Amino acid sequence: MQRQIVIVTRDSQFRDALKRVCSGQGDRVETADSIATALKIAAQIPVCVTIADVTIQTAGDGVRLARVIHTQNPDVKCFLIVDDGSADIASSARNEPWQRFIHKPISMLQFAADLVDAVSESKVAD
Repeated sequence: MQRQIVIVTRDSQFRDALKRVCSGQGDRVETADSIATALKIAAQIPVCVTIADVTIQTAGDGVRLARVIHTQNPDVKCFLIVDDGSADIASSARNEPWQRFIHKPISMLQFAADLVDAVSESKVAD
């Protein structure tokens, strides 16, 4: 079964840049600009990594989405995209072992390395 990475952010340029980095890993990469779309995607193929903006539509949406997907499959690794304005919102998830953070502006090279680690740690069947 093919593993899936889901990227959820309204920023289309950032979403496309992340997709280019993620596509190099050989996994299926899907993008969404809303929670509803992300959940539909996650229902189709098991997700091994979720990358979500903390403020998809309203403050804290990314944290809630990551928790829903993680509850459905505890082996999912989740990255939360934060910037200076949203770091406090994400603080409630800081102690979750399955949670990682991407701080804007990001280093795509560092993100690629972190993604490889997260995918290798995920126990979602491939």
